[in-house]
Amino acid sequence: VLLTRRVPTEIVSRLREHFVVRTNDEDTLLSGASLVERASGCFGILANLTEKFDRSVLSQLPDLRICLLYTSD
Repeated sequence: VLLTRRVPTEIVSRLREHFVVRTNDEDTLLSGASLVERASGCFGILANLTEKFDRSVLSQLPDLRICLLYTSD
């Protein structure tokens, strides 16, 4: 599972109980190309509402099964 932005450590810990977790330690907004690169091979993405997903990005991620959007507010 790719986490596109920083999330509370409790969430990361819970996800790691069930999945291999990739994080964006820089906590920067990812471009479409970066999203594809980092999410390649991932089952899921937990993304902030600010991330831009479009058909061209999603079509390059054949292993992706779920994409969840969240806000920290």
